[in-house]
Amino acid sequence: MPQTPVVRVCHSCPKLSAEQKAACRDRQEALTTAINDAKTAYVEEAAHISETHHRSLKWTRSQLFLRSQMLRQQRSINSWNVFVRVKHMEANEGHERGDRIKLTKFIAENRDELVRQHSWLTLAEKQALNAEVVEARQRKSHAACANPKATQHDMNVTFTSMDREWMALCARTGAEGFYVAVRGSIEDLFEPKIFVMQKAEKFVQDVLKVEPRHLGLKLESFIVSSLEAITLENNINGKVNMNYTNYK
Repeated sequence: MPQTPVVRVCHSCPKLSAEQKAACRDRQEALTTAINDAKTAYVEEAAHISETHHRSLKWTRSQLFLRSQMLRQQRSINSWNVFVRVKHMEANEGHERGDRIKLTKFIAENRDELVRQHSWLTLAEKQALNAEVVEARQRKSHAACANPKATQHDMNVTFTSMDREWMALCARTGAEGFYVAVRGSIEDLFEPKIFVMQKAEKFVQDVLKVEPRHLGLKLESFIVSSLEAITLENNINGKVNMNYTNYK
Protein backbone atom coordinates (compact mmCIF):
# COMPACT_ATOMS: atom_id res chain seq x y z
CA MET A 1 0.00 0.00 0.00
CA PRO A 2 1.63 3.29 -1.03
CA GLN A 3 2.27 5.71 1.79
CA THR A 4 0.52 9.03 1.69
CA PRO A 5 3.04 11.86 1.86
CA VAL A 6 2.66 14.09 4.86
CA VAL A 7 2.43 17.75 4.04
CA ARG A 8 4.10 19.87 6.69
CA VAL A 9 2.76 23.37 6.98
CA CYS A 10 5.29 25.90 8.22
CA HIS A 11 3.77 28.87 9.97
CA SER A 12 6.02 31.84 9.50
CA CYS A 13 5.69 34.91 11.65
CA PRO A 14 5.92 38.30 10.02
CA LYS A 15 9.25 40.00 10.48
CA LEU A 16 9.37 42.81 12.96
CA SER A 17 10.33 46.25 11.90
CA ALA A 18 13.23 48.11 13.48
CA GLU A 19 10.82 50.14 15.62
CA GLN A 20 9.05 47.00 16.86
CA LYS A 21 12.36 45.32 17.72
CA ALA A 22 13.47 48.40 19.62
CA ALA A 23 10.15 48.42 21.52
CA CYS A 24 10.60 44.73 22.47
CA ARG A 25 14.12 45.43 23.72
CA ASP A 26 12.88 48.40 25.75
CA ARG A 27 10.14 46.30 27.37
CA GLN A 28 12.60 43.52 28.19
CA GLU A 29 15.10 45.96 29.68
CA ALA A 30 12.37 47.64 31.72
CA LEU A 31 11.22 44.26 33.06
CA THR A 32 14.78 43.23 33.93
CA THR A 33 15.40 46.56 35.66
CA ALA A 34 12.18 46.27 37.69
CA ILE A 35 13.03 42.73 38.84
CA ASN A 36 16.58 43.73 39.79
CA ASP A 37 15.26 46.76 41.71
CA ALA A 38 12.83 44.50 43.58
CA LYS A 39 15.64 42.09 44.48
CA THR A 40 17.81 44.94 45.72
CA ALA A 41 14.95 46.40 47.76
CA TYR A 42 14.26 42.97 49.29
CA VAL A 43 17.90 42.52 50.34
CA GLU A 44 18.09 46.02 51.81
CA GLU A 45 14.77 45.66 53.65
CA ALA A 46 15.78 42.28 55.10
CA ALA A 47 19.09 43.75 56.30
CA HIS A 48 17.29 46.74 57.83
CA ILE A 49 14.80 44.54 59.72
CA SER A 50 17.60 42.29 60.92
CA GLU A 51 19.64 45.21 62.23
CA THR A 52 16.68 47.08 63.76
CA HIS A 53 15.19 44.11 65.64
CA HIS A 54 18.48 42.37 66.46
CA ARG A 55 17.75 39.20 64.53
CA SER A 56 20.05 37.25 62.28
CA LEU A 57 19.79 37.97 58.57
CA LYS A 58 19.10 34.31 57.81
CA TRP A 59 16.22 34.17 60.31
CA THR A 60 14.73 37.36 58.87
CA ARG A 61 14.88 36.04 55.32
CA SER A 62 13.24 32.76 56.34
CA GLN A 63 10.38 34.70 57.95
CA LEU A 64 9.90 36.75 54.79
CA PHE A 65 9.77 33.60 52.69
CA LEU A 66 7.48 31.68 55.06
CA ARG A 67 4.99 34.57 55.24
CA SER A 68 5.17 35.43 51.54
CA GLN A 69 1.82 35.22 49.79
CA MET A 70 3.68 34.62 46.51
CA LEU A 71 5.19 31.38 47.83
CA ARG A 72 2.24 30.18 49.89
CA GLN A 73 -0.95 29.24 48.13
CA GLN A 74 -4.09 29.70 50.18
CA ARG A 75 -6.98 27.31 49.85
CA SER A 76 -9.80 28.57 47.70
CA ILE A 77 -12.88 29.72 49.57
CA ASN A 78 -15.74 27.22 49.60
CA SER A 79 -19.21 28.36 50.60
CA TRP A 80 -19.96 24.95 52.12
CA ASN A 81 -16.99 25.14 54.47
CA VAL A 82 -17.88 28.68 55.48
CA PHE A 83 -21.51 27.71 56.08
CA VAL A 84 -20.55 24.71 58.23
CA ARG A 85 -18.12 26.86 60.20
CA VAL A 86 -20.83 29.43 60.96
CA LYS A 87 -23.29 26.74 62.07
CA HIS A 88 -20.62 25.07 64.19
CA MET A 89 -19.83 28.36 65.93
CA GLU A 90 -23.55 28.92 66.57
CA ALA A 91 -23.88 25.43 68.10
CA ASN A 92 -20.92 26.08 70.44
CA GLU A 93 -22.08 29.53 71.48
CA GLY A 94 -22.23 29.73 75.26
CA HIS A 95 -20.18 26.55 75.77
CA GLU A 96 -16.97 26.73 77.76
CA ARG A 97 -13.72 25.40 76.43
CA GLY A 98 -13.67 21.65 76.96
CA ASP A 99 -17.45 21.32 76.58
CA ARG A 100 -17.62 22.41 72.96
CA ILE A 101 -18.76 20.05 70.20
CA LYS A 102 -16.04 18.78 67.90
CA LEU A 103 -16.41 19.73 64.26
CA THR A 104 -16.30 16.13 63.01
CA LYS A 105 -18.97 15.07 65.48
CA PHE A 106 -21.13 18.09 64.63
CA ILE A 107 -21.01 17.30 60.90
CA ALA A 108 -21.70 13.60 61.44
CA GLU A 109 -24.78 14.28 63.58
CA ASN A 110 -26.24 17.12 61.48
CA ARG A 111 -25.04 16.40 57.94
CA ASP A 112 -28.48 15.97 56.36
CA GLU A 113 -29.81 19.14 57.93
CA LEU A 114 -26.69 21.10 56.96
CA VAL A 115 -26.91 19.91 53.35
CA ARG A 116 -30.57 20.86 53.18
CA GLN A 117 -30.01 24.33 54.64
CA HIS A 118 -26.99 24.94 52.42
CA SER A 119 -29.03 24.06 49.32
CA TRP A 120 -31.54 26.75 50.25
CA LEU A 121 -28.90 29.51 50.19
CA THR A 122 -29.05 31.91 47.27
CA LEU A 123 -26.02 32.89 45.25
CA ALA A 124 -25.93 36.30 46.95
CA GLU A 125 -25.91 34.67 50.42
CA LYS A 126 -23.05 32.35 49.42
CA GLN A 127 -21.06 35.28 48.07
CA ALA A 128 -21.67 37.19 51.32
CA LEU A 129 -20.28 34.25 53.33
CA ASN A 130 -17.21 34.10 51.10
CA ALA A 131 -16.69 37.85 51.44
CA GLU A 132 -16.61 37.51 55.23
CA VAL A 133 -13.80 34.97 54.96
CA VAL A 134 -11.81 37.25 52.66
CA GLU A 135 -12.15 40.13 55.11
CA ALA A 136 -11.15 37.90 58.02
CA ARG A 137 -8.01 36.77 56.16
CA GLN A 138 -7.05 40.37 55.46
CA ARG A 139 -7.54 41.39 59.10
CA LYS A 140 -5.56 38.44 60.42
CA SER A 141 -2.09 39.42 61.62
CA HIS A 142 0.66 36.80 61.65
CA ALA A 143 3.17 37.12 64.45
CA ALA A 144 6.78 36.87 63.34
CA CYS A 145 8.30 34.05 65.33
CA ALA A 146 10.39 30.98 64.83
CA ASN A 147 8.15 28.26 63.47
CA PRO A 148 10.01 24.94 63.32
CA LYS A 149 6.83 23.06 62.42
CA ALA A 150 6.23 25.18 59.32
CA THR A 151 9.86 24.81 58.28
CA GLN A 152 9.72 21.06 58.79
CA HIS A 153 6.53 20.80 56.75
CA ASP A 154 8.03 22.88 53.95
CA MET A 155 11.14 20.68 53.89
CA ASN A 156 9.15 17.43 53.86
CA VAL A 157 6.86 18.54 51.04
CA THR A 158 9.72 19.91 48.94
CA PHE A 159 11.96 16.87 49.27
CA THR A 160 9.09 14.45 48.74
CA SER A 161 8.49 16.16 45.42
CA MET A 162 12.22 16.05 44.65
CA ASP A 163 12.35 12.32 45.39
CA ARG A 164 9.54 11.67 42.92
CA GLU A 165 11.23 13.80 40.28
CA TRP A 166 14.53 11.97 40.81
CA MET A 167 12.85 8.58 40.55
CA ALA A 168 11.09 9.63 37.34
CA LEU A 169 14.34 11.00 35.90
CA CYS A 170 16.24 7.80 36.73
CA ALA A 171 13.48 5.67 35.23
CA ARG A 172 13.48 7.69 31.99
CA THR A 173 17.21 8.11 31.50
CA GLY A 174 18.83 5.37 33.60
CA ALA A 175 20.82 7.99 35.52
CA GLU A 176 22.35 7.17 38.90
CA GLY A 177 23.19 9.54 41.70
CA PHE A 178 22.45 10.79 45.19
CA TYR A 179 22.04 14.02 47.09
CA VAL A 180 22.40 15.00 50.74
CA ALA A 181 20.80 18.11 52.21
CA VAL A 182 21.40 19.19 55.82
CA ARG A 183 20.60 22.23 57.91
CA GLY A 184 22.92 25.18 57.47
CA SER A 185 23.11 26.44 61.05
CA ILE A 186 22.18 25.61 64.63
CA GLU A 187 19.04 27.76 64.25
CA ASP A 188 17.55 25.36 61.69
CA LEU A 189 15.58 22.38 62.98
CA PHE A 190 15.21 19.51 60.50
CA GLU A 191 16.91 16.19 59.96
CA PRO A 192 19.22 15.42 57.03
CA LYS A 193 17.50 14.60 53.76
CA ILE A 194 19.15 11.86 51.70
CA PHE A 195 18.23 10.37 48.34
CA VAL A 196 20.43 7.63 46.91
CA MET A 197 20.03 5.17 44.04
CA GLN A 198 21.18 1.56 44.28
CA LYS A 199 24.50 1.91 42.44
CA ALA A 200 25.22 5.26 44.09
CA GLU A 201 24.60 3.65 47.48
CA LYS A 202 27.16 0.94 46.65
CA PHE A 203 29.63 3.68 45.66
CA VAL A 204 29.18 5.44 49.01
CA GLN A 205 29.58 2.20 50.94
CA ASP A 206 32.55 0.76 49.00
CA VAL A 207 34.50 3.88 48.07
CA LEU A 208 33.70 6.33 50.87
CA LYS A 209 33.46 3.50 53.44
CA VAL A 210 30.37 4.94 55.12
CA GLU A 211 26.65 4.40 55.11
CA PRO A 212 24.60 7.10 53.34
CA ARG A 213 22.78 8.08 56.54
CA HIS A 214 26.12 8.40 58.37
CA LEU A 215 27.43 10.57 55.54
CA GLY A 216 24.49 12.91 56.07
CA LEU A 217 25.16 13.09 59.81
CA LYS A 218 28.86 13.79 59.26
CA LEU A 219 28.05 16.54 56.77
CA GLU A 220 25.56 18.07 59.19
CA SER A 221 28.07 17.95 62.03
CA PHE A 222 30.76 19.57 59.90
CA ILE A 223 28.52 22.39 58.66
CA VAL A 224 26.74 23.16 61.94
CA SER A 225 29.80 23.04 64.19
CA SER A 226 32.02 24.94 61.72
CA LEU A 227 34.89 22.79 62.95
CA GLU A 228 37.30 20.61 61.03
CA ALA A 229 36.91 17.65 63.36
CA ILE A 230 35.84 15.32 60.57
CA THR A 231 38.68 16.51 58.36
CA LEU A 232 41.26 15.88 61.06
CA GLU A 233 39.75 12.55 62.00
CA ASN A 234 39.83 11.18 58.46
CA ASN A 235 43.03 13.00 57.42
CA ILE A 236 41.36 14.59 54.39
CA ASN A 237 43.70 16.77 52.35
CA GLY A 238 42.81 19.56 50.00
CA LYS A 239 44.29 17.68 47.02
CA VAL A 240 43.52 14.08 46.12
CA ASN A 241 45.75 12.04 43.83
CA MET A 242 43.59 10.09 41.38
CA ASN A 243 44.51 6.55 40.48
CA TYR A 244 43.41 5.68 36.95
CA THR A 245 44.56 2.06 37.06
CA ASN A 246 41.03 0.77 37.46
CA TYR A 247 39.83 2.74 34.44
CA LYS A 248 42.05 1.01 31.84
